[in-house]
Amino acid sequence: MSIYKRGRFWHFDFRFDGVRYQGATRQTSKREAEQVLSVRKADLARRRVNLPAKSVQFKDASDRYEAFCRTDSRPSYAVEKYHIRKHLRPYFGEILLHALNREVCERYKRKRLKGGVSKATVNRELSTLKSILKWANNQITSLSS
Repeated sequence: MSIYKRGRFWHFDFRFDGVRYQGATRQTSKREAEQVLSVRKADLARRRVNLPAKSVQFKDASDRYEAFCRTDSRPSYAVEKYHIRKHLRPYFGEILLHALNREVCERYKRKRLKGGVSKATVNRELSTLKSILKWANNQITSLSS
């Protein structure tokens, strides 16, 4: 049984990965209740493969990270700000955070090395990228708790 009417509202009852999920949709229309059910199942499927329900672009996360560093008085703020604005944001700007993976970073690394930059510089830039991703992950984790 997936969706059924109880009183005024439609309810759902289904299994996903061996776990039973049931509850009220708080909808009086069957079509809207089915939409609520499909959104619920999609959210469960996203969590199964560790995708967030909603992701932000790198440029938005880097803006928030810069604001955090500015108020936190980090000693490396000037260097990180330079890496973010000059190199990271132009390359990763439009990419969603959950889409950043090793392959994307390796492409960035190859591009920078072909441009004549030293390995140490690229590693510093990737370290800044890592800091942004860790900070963003902590922000998402603390918001969901």
